Amino acid sequence: MDKFILITISLLLCTFLIEVNGHGRLTKPLSRGMRAGTKTEPQELAPVVKPLNSEFICRNDPAYPVASYIPLTAGGTLAFQWHFSAAHVGDCFAYMTYDGDKPESEMKWFKIAQWARCETTQDVDMVITIPDYIPSCAHCIVRWEWYALHVRPNIEFYNQCFDVTVAGVAGGTLPLPSYSIPGHLPEDGNQYRIGYGNEPFFFTGPPMGTKNGNGTYTPPAPAPGPTPGPSPTPGPSPSPGTEITTGLEEQIDGGDNNGKIRCATNDDCPNKVCQLDGYCMQKSSVSLDKGGIAAIVFAMLFAVTLLAVIGFFVLNKKELPYMQPFKGKV
Repeated sequence: MDKFILITISLLLCTFLIEVNGHGRLTKPLSRGMRAGTKTEPQELAPVVKPLNSEFICRNDPAYPVASYIPLTAGGTLAFQWHFSAAHVGDCFAYMTYDGDKPESEMKWFKIAQWARCETTQDVDMVITIPDYIPSCAHCIVRWEWYALHVRPNIEFYNQCFDVTVAGVAGGTLPLPSYSIPGHLPEDGNQYRIGYGNEPFFFTGPPMGTKNGNGTYTPPAPAPGPTPGPSPTPGPSPSPGTEITTGLEEQIDGGDNNGKIRCATNDDCPNKVCQLDGYCMQKSSVSLDKGGIAAIVFAMLFAVTLLAVIGFFVLNKKELPYMQPFKGKV
């Protein structure tokens, strides 16, 4: 009996550990840790610790050799890919710093990209354009970030860094505003969107860097439509210094469209599905992501195993005739 119990407990623990360790990471370009071979994939897939500390900058990984820096050009392009073994809802971002040779605590970062609902765009190239007005840089750092909302208000944070050079323009300038990391995101989970259903969409975090540094976002005017009904319940209030936007890359309609995204082709949609009515296909409010399905399967396996253990104890205790050959052997 002791062996049976130990084997059962071991299997349950292994299943649990696989589930909690499998989340998501940047796969293109390779992160510092994966490129140098100092981090395993499970380590890179796991969220960073809380409260947000130096691990949230570049996971405390050192820069890799200069010869391995990725060359970028002002006005050129850069492709990102990420993979989520548990495709939780959330948004992804890219930041950049020209302070690659400074201590991490002194680095100033600016945002160069943001992707809404990035669980729908994993394992494909997401190409951005490098600002065409930035100067040259012998050692810059690009940082990828993802916040997952599946257990909100407990937010899970992920990040990776890679080192680059920049062939820039003479007399170039850096995007503004810039800010320190960590400190650019609130730790209060109520400052993030709900993530499911037709909830109001917004990004949590600082604004995109721009040449003029206005650091603001003006949402597009709502499309003409029927007179709106009663005002919805207000969403979470932003913390100081947090940008709350009401548009998805300036595509989400207001009014009575319930946050639908207008589209002309499949490429206009986060999930690459443009419907005949001119709107992107939306997830059902009751649909489950891969993480939710895995959790249900794990719960069912746990329940079945627990019932089997209880049943074995009960039958063995009763000493039923067909159990006699096994008595005292397990």
